[in-house]
Amino acid sequence: MVESNALMCEHANEVPVVCTCPQDCYCRTHTCKLRSREGDQPLPTVNTHPAIQDLVIRDMEERKAVGLERYGTLLQPHNGRDVLVDLYQELLDACMYIRQTLYERDGK
Repeated sequence: MVESNALMCEHANEVPVVCTCPQDCYCRTHTCKLRSREGDQPLPTVNTHPAIQDLVIRDMEERKAVGLERYGTLLQPHNGRDVLVDLYQELLDACMYIRQTLYERDGK
């Protein structure tokens, strides 16, 4: 997440060849050093929303607590389950959710 004392310059989402921002500019350590490759999507737009990584970490901590409560143990290797089957089934579920979202968004 962008810290409240971070300075946002007018070209924070551009990809300049040489960064001329002050040392405390948010883009100095992020956007200005990134380079797009031909065919890539545009670089992400800097904003004040939370970092997805932080949200995922929080979700994983919550899932850890749920798993411990539900199963009485944390997920560990050699637990008697076939991990590939579990993963495959979870990915099939994810595909269903993705397809549902695409249909609901695009109507096809």
